[in-house]
Order: sequence, then C-alpha cells, then structure tokens
Amino acid sequence: MRDHFDVTEKLDTEFSEFEGLMSKYKTCDQSYMSCDTLSTDQIREISTKLTALSETMSKIADVL
Repeated sequence: MRDHFDVTEKLDTEFSEFEGLMSKYKTCDQSYMSCDTLSTDQIREISTKLTALSETMSKIADVL
C-alpha cells in the first residue's frame, strides 16, 4: 500500500514543480507564451519536466 502514497506524493510534487515552471510563461491575460517565443533551453526545460510527470503518471495504473 505504501506504493500508492509514494506515487501520489511524487505526483503532487511534480505537478507543483510543473505549475511553477509554467507560471513563468503566463501572459497578462492568463494564456501562455507561444512556443516560437521560447528559447531552445526553455523548451527543453518544459519538455524534461513534462516527461518526468508523464512517467510518474504512467505508474498510477500499477498501484490502483
């Protein structure tokens, strides 16, 4: 049963980190900057965080 808590705890952390990262790219009207305005490093950072989050989300089925 501990696996469930480990995965949900990790998901909470990763979602918070991703939301924090994405908040840097919010515009004044609460939409997000276009990808073509971001640098390669910024896109890579978003992609890396999203990949980690996706990998953790894929583990949900194993613990349910």
